[in-house]
Amino acid sequence: MINDETVFTFDEPEGMFWVEILSAVEEQVWRDDVRVRKSFPALRVTTYEGGRNVSENRRFITLKGRRYSIDEVHVWHDGYKPPHDWAGDHRNHHSIGLVTAAGAPLDWKSPVRHKLREIEWSVRGMFVALHPGWTRTSLRLGLAQRVRQATEEAATHRGKADAAEAVAVKLHAELEAM
Repeated sequence: MINDETVFTFDEPEGMFWVEILSAVEEQVWRDDVRVRKSFPALRVTTYEGGRNVSENRRFITLKGRRYSIDEVHVWHDGYKPPHDWAGDHRNHHSIGLVTAAGAPLDWKSPVRHKLREIEWSVRGMFVALHPGWTRTSLRLGLAQRVRQATEEAATHRGKADAAEAVAVKLHAELEAM
């Protein structure tokens, strides 16, 4: 059982933020001309209360009199050269992104979008500086998730094997009765 704290609060001038340590993401990468699976730690920076991106938890920050919300997930690819250490993750962890109070995504070229990105990067940077052990927690969460998945898969296979064995026993009994 993992007892590590995974959600942290940051009260910034623009508003309240939550940083959640997520389970590490497994990806295939090339190492010495061999394709291997590697786990990369992941973080969520969000204005959704408690780090949970559901509508009743949505909170806002205000810029230039308008309200916005942030919900971004990034994976840390250690060993890459900055700024490429961080990559957005939309395949493994659901995130809502940068949106207006009405829920509309911001235009890619919007100056407000760039300002929100800067704020999100600043909060993430502060978190990483204050919690250097976060990567271990993320890797532990990822490993625990893989253990659960493997256990469930093994149980499914055992159930199928038991059912097939029961059919074989029944058919063998029929064969003996002939």
